[in-house]
Amino acid sequence: MGKFLALASLLLICTFSYAQQGKELAAGYYTVVGAFDKSKEDFAQRFVELLNQKGLQAQYGFNSSRALHFVYVQNHNDLKSALESLYKFRAESEYKDAWV
Repeated sequence: MGKFLALASLLLICTFSYAQQGKELAAGYYTVVGAFDKSKEDFAQRFVELLNQKGLQAQYGFNSSRALHFVYVQNHNDLKSALESLYKFRAESEYKDAWV
């Protein structure tokens, strides 16, 4: 029973980690902390895992017009709120080069 629970837990973690695979970013404004070539999706996944371990709620998505996987920590519908959140995020985190 213990091995089954361990295997089930591992499967859930792996499924969650790779659930975003191939996800196209919706229109909007994102606080981006990293960008990776389309062939480096595994780098984006690992960076998301690292950020989440640090307590951030990071995600990533693919922008087909730029052929990049963007790792982001926030998203907004309007530029003004996105910029306000960006400035606050830069001030309160180690990611001073984050961008919208």
